[in-house]
Amino acid sequence: MEFFSALALILASNLDTLSLGFVYAARGIRMPLWQQAAIAVSAAVFTFLALAAGQAAMRALPQGAVSFCERYGDRILGLALILLGAIQCLRG
Repeated sequence: MEFFSALALILASNLDTLSLGFVYAARGIRMPLWQQAAIAVSAAVFTFLALAAGQAAMRALPQGAVSFCERYGDRILGLALILLGAIQCLRG
């Protein structure tokens, strides 16, 4: 696992948390600094654990499955995200 890839994903997940913080501030909801730090650290830890689990799974899978994931994984995950977004839009 490349350190900079992991760091980029951790920062991206924390940027999402930052936008949530702006929403809380706009509504006047105050959170203590220790709670904010706990959210940031837990997001970073779970992102790192997900990356490590993905690396372990790639080592455990047969080579044919790995090449399939490398070839079509982005498309499948993108389609899954589009479907999840469509479902949320339909729910209203």
